[in-house]
Amino acid sequence: MGSRIAQLCRGLFAMPVLAYDPYLTVAVCAERGAEKVALDDLMRRSDYVSINCPLTTETRGMVGATQLALMRKGAYLISTARGHIHDEAALADALGKRQIAGAGLDVWATEPPPCDHRCCGSTTC
Repeated sequence: MGSRIAQLCRGLFAMPVLAYDPYLTVAVCAERGAEKVALDDLMRRSDYVSINCPLTTETRGMVGATQLALMRKGAYLISTARGHIHDEAALADALGKRQIAGAGLDVWATEPPPCDHRCCGSTTC
């Protein structure tokens, strides 16, 4: 999934693509058209962060307050992976403080999310 999104971003929008994946080599990332970087570097340098990984013990809570604080004020977090990879409370705080520009979520720790979830910005469904 991540490789396809990277391909579309490069091809359609001429975006440079950064990748964080501890299991891929620099060479494999380069073959796929991405620059391999550390997670903190990716968070600092990206205008759009797209999470595309399975939920494992290693990825649970991978994006929390520390990582969100590294993001640019105009950056967006997009997650279509699994709930629990990003910390929903930390994301709600970052959005509330306008620390990041926005988030696009297709996944939640509890699905569907409750109507009064802090990330939803609304108390109605």
